[in-house]
Amino acid sequence: MILLRDYVLEFAGEGITPHWTRVFQYRDDATAIAEACQVLQNQCDGRSHRGPAALLVGEGADRSHVRWLGAWHWDKSPAWMPAD
Repeated sequence: MILLRDYVLEFAGEGITPHWTRVFQYRDDATAIAEACQVLQNQCDGRSHRGPAALLVGEGADRSHVRWLGAWHWDKSPAWMPAD
């Protein structure tokens, strides 16, 4: 049995849905980071978004206890910036 952990994805950008936060379940940090890149690409390639954007990735569903891993930034393509 694979144990899944909660990860929060927080999007900030422009367009119809300029800001949202959602909780997803992934098996590990690497999977969450890779899947978050796909989420950001889908969001930015769609008609609901224009301009630069960022998608923050953190472990945990409780906003007061999230361990932030970093953020995907999008201008014309995704770029990963790990948390300090």
